Formats: sequence, structure tokens, C-alpha cells
Amino acid sequence: MKSEVWTINKILSWTTEHFQSKGIESSRLDAEILLANALNCKRLDLYLRQDQPLTESELSEFKLRVRRRALREPVAYITGVKEFYGRPFKVNSNVLIPRPETELIVEESKSWTLGLEGIKGLDIGTGSGCLALTLSLELPQSQWRALDVSEAALEVAKQNASELSVSDRVSFVLADAASWGSDGETYDLIVANPPYIGKREEAELMVDVKCFEPAQALFSGETGTELLRPWIFNAKRLLKPQGLLLMEIGSGQGQEAKALALEAGFKDASILQDLAGHQRILRATDLNSQ
Repeated sequence: MKSEVWTINKILSWTTEHFQSKGIESSRLDAEILLANALNCKRLDLYLRQDQPLTESELSEFKLRVRRRALREPVAYITGVKEFYGRPFKVNSNVLIPRPETELIVEESKSWTLGLEGIKGLDIGTGSGCLALTLSLELPQSQWRALDVSEAALEVAKQNASELSVSDRVSFVLADAASWGSDGETYDLIVANPPYIGKREEAELMVDVKCFEPAQALFSGETGTELLRPWIFNAKRLLKPQGLLLMEIGSGQGQEAKALALEAGFKDASILQDLAGHQRILRATDLNSQ
């Protein structure tokens, strides 16, 4: 008996329905990304070649990806890559998957440094390195130090630095962001993305997040704010007098983060909202608001 022929269009339709049955909201998009990854092509190519039959080996490769996604493993971990600020970043289960809202830190950093040269920056809790590496490329005159408490995460960040050809401008440190910094070095710009989800919220998280992304990078005590104080206070110590701190926070943590920044000695603190209108970034400096 002749085996069934699976064209690109047919397998995409079947996979979309399969993912929908598993409660996956972005079913069509996920199917396209995974198939393009299996075929080593761009998503657009799938539409240009939609009547093309898949070979047995291509079908086998795609099925492996479909099984993993059906178990709710994030697409980025399956493909091993996630785009951030228009660039591909290697990711695995040792690092958080970069989120679009974190790009707000890049935008605010670029705005603040406009016209400045020789910026010395610090990225605390670097994870995949998406912030430090992106800013080293967007601010070509800058030098960066990126630290993380996870050695496995730093290995991913180093790989990304090599892929993006910025290893000469970004150094990596294995350290705790809450206490690191005894060499007297200070920085013009500090960016940070601390864990800010409370353990009491864990049950409400998507399976994709709570079962696959690293808990150490997600959770900060029962309320999600346990690390705010030490990270903000240490950042103040490491920042130059007229420097800027940009720290991602959880929605609803703005008032506490702002109060802690003022308590730490910052003269000006404000909260920036993301595109969805949620409190997202603590902006703290000793300069008057610009």
C-alpha cells in the first residue's frame, strides 16, 4: 500500500489542529516555526513551497518537534533560538526565553545614551546575554560586563557573544547580583532583569513557563519581590553618580520598586509601562527627570 503523502500545507493544517486540541493558543505560528526549523528554511518559504511533499527524514524530524511542543515545551527551546531586538539568540533550558517587553530596556538605554560615548555598562542577571549583547551592538562605543549566578547560563551568553562577534567588548562574571562588586569599578548604565515572580503565583503560570524555564531565574520568594531590595541597593553602590539603572519588574511591583530606589539613595525614580500598559521597568538615577 502506498504511504500517505504529506505536503507542507497538509502537515501544517494537521499540526495546527493537533496543537489546538492540546490547548496551545499560538498553534499555527508554532507549527510554522517548527516546520521551518525542521526543514532549515524561512517561514515564508513554507508558503512558496506549500505543495512540496516532505521526505521521510524531514517528516521524522518534524514529528520529534511536534511531540515536544505537544508536551508544552517552549518553541524556543525546541528550535534552540529566540529573536530579541531583531537578532537571533541561542537559548536552552538554562536560561529564560527573552521577552519582547524586555526590549523596552534597550529602547530606554539608547534614548538615555544619545550623544554619549565610552559608556561602561553592567548587565546583572544576564541569562542568555540578550541585554548586554544587544546594547553592545546598539551602542558601538560601549563596553559591558555581564554577570549571572548560573554558570550554565553564562555558557549560553558566551556562545551568543561569539555568534554576534562582540566577545571583545563583553566580559562575563559568575556572581550573585545582590552582593557582587568589590573591585571599585562603577558603571554609567546598569540594566537588570531579576527573578520577580512569587512562588504563590506558580500555580497560575503557563505549563510552558513553570515546567520548562529555570526556576532560579523566575521566582523571588513568596511575593516575587524578595530580590528587589538587594539588587537595587547593590546597583546604587555600583553606579556612577550620574548613571542610570533600568530594572525589569513584575506588573504591580512599581510602587515598592520606586520606594526602594529612593530608600537606596536615588534622587529620581519612575516606572515605565510596557506596550500592554503594565508596570515593567524601574528607571532610577540621581539626575533630574529628562
